[in-house]
Amino acid sequence: MKHLRILEVGMHFDPSGGGADRYFSGLLGGLQDLGADVSAAAFGLPGPEIASALPLGGAMTGLLARLQAIRRLRPALREPGRLVATHFALYALPLSPLRHVPHVVHFHGPWAGESAREGQNALVIAAKRWVERQVYGSATRLVALSTAFRDILCSEYGVPEHRVCVIPGGVDISRFRPAENQTAARLQINWPPEKKIILCVRRLVNRMGLENLVAAFAQIAPRHPDALLHVAGRGPLAEELRAQATALGVSDQVRLVGFLSDHDLPTAYAAADFSIVPSGALEGFGLITLESLACGTPVLVTPVGGLPEAVSALDPGLVLKGCDVEALAEGLARALAGGLPSSHACREYAANGFAWPQIARRVLAVYEEAANDSSR
Repeated sequence: MKHLRILEVGMHFDPSGGGADRYFSGLLGGLQDLGADVSAAAFGLPGPEIASALPLGGAMTGLLARLQAIRRLRPALREPGRLVATHFALYALPLSPLRHVPHVVHFHGPWAGESAREGQNALVIAAKRWVERQVYGSATRLVALSTAFRDILCSEYGVPEHRVCVIPGGVDISRFRPAENQTAARLQINWPPEKKIILCVRRLVNRMGLENLVAAFAQIAPRHPDALLHVAGRGPLAEELRAQATALGVSDQVRLVGFLSDHDLPTAYAAADFSIVPSGALEGFGLITLESLACGTPVLVTPVGGLPEAVSALDPGLVLKGCDVEALAEGLARALAGGLPSSHACREYAANGFAWPQIARRVLAVYEEAANDSSR
């Protein structure tokens, strides 16, 4: 095989954005550490850690200008040895299909399906599904974060199973690590040192299960007056969640702490007693599970999508019995009573199975396989 020159096309360079942006940033770092010839194109300002960056425009660039900027990458892709890897179907569309250029799609979730869960217009949902079908159908290979997402690609988009490779997300274990002193970590971010703190890091949107989580916490709060639920994130549900906590009489124990910066996020995980991912639908893997575990903090997850695949090998008891209020309340009460994996066990599990160099090596093998197939 000729020397492989990889172009990663992501959404944004800023790793403090959503899970797809953090995955993009982490994978780039892992590939660079392996010595791969990789360049990256995305919107926003690249950090100095990216060796070969191609900024496509500002983070607030309009849609038409974004698509035009991406299309200008096409001539470079015709150079010998090129492979393109994309992380968002809409941004892949201007590049797809390219004859004799291997194209690997990283599937971070069903764009149309997520829009449907948020109640978007049916015509918009249909347009997004059309874009996805065009891109996924023409890809040489697709990387899914879990078997659950692989099954969505095959059943909903008609992608042949042999073209889909299941590779989990990764975590930067040098950045996400346990605190030397939990009390000091709490004081650093102004959290009370004497409380039991449950952390939930989520976008404040419908499919995240946050309303059920607040209701579940309200059920167990009278028996655990020293417990606090910290919900970190931003989104349209913020005021509704505050009003719900007030109506249920737990406004003093449920705290919406807002957006956590990239700098504060590891400290927050390390400061919590345990974290929880209460998603109700369309959760492909959940990088936040790995980030929590790498910080030595156990994480409870609902039995949705790829979440059980992320934690069950560590302890099947971390997977809740359901997504409903009763299942969440039972899980919270059980966790507050103890019996969760130790900080050391959580850290070792994340470091030994999900560090970015390991994950990047598996992704690179898929790229090489796609390039070999395209050259035949």
